[in-house]
Parts: sequence; C-alpha cells; structure tokens
Amino acid sequence: GESVNANAPELEIHVVQMEVMGTDGCNNFMGKITKLNNNELEIGPLATTRKMCPDMTVADKFNKALSQVKQYKCGNLKLTLFDNEEKQLVLLKKVD
Repeated sequence: GESVNANAPELEIHVVQMEVMGTDGCNNFMGKITKLNNNELEIGPLATTRKMCPDMTVADKFNKALSQVKQYKCGNLKLTLFDNEEKQLVLLKKVD
C-alpha cells in the first residue's frame, strides 16, 4: 500500500481570469489557461516555487500531466483531465 501523502496535489481553475493555481504536492504553482471551451483545456507554462522535497515523484508526475492536458470532462463533483489521445491524466475531486 502507498502511504497517504498529506500534501496531495491541488488545482484551482479560475475561468474568468483564465488562470490556474495550486500545489503539486511540494511546490506552489500558477499559470495561464491558453485554451478553454466545452471540452478542451490547455494550460501554459507553469511558474512554480522551487522547494526541494524528499519525494518529488508525485510533484513531477503532476506537473508533467498538467503540461499534457488537452481535454477535460466534469461531473459528479469530479474533474478529469485527458491528453490529446483521451488518456486520463489527472482525476480531481471538488473541494471547497
């Protein structure tokens, strides 16, 4: 079993400002949304803080995934991000 990391990645999408921000589980990031419509979402290069964490696995995976996002689906308080081949990259649960 995997140990549950208290610092799970978080992503906030601000549609009006066309910005994203959040944490990759280690560093905070922010960036611009470069494309957004009914099913497409693309995120520009992210600016991240440069803290080194003991385990960068999740952070690296999450950052790589965000850079590949091309499409999304949302429903049932979940947001799923896909690449251009509709392979699931990230599944996010809605929190307040």
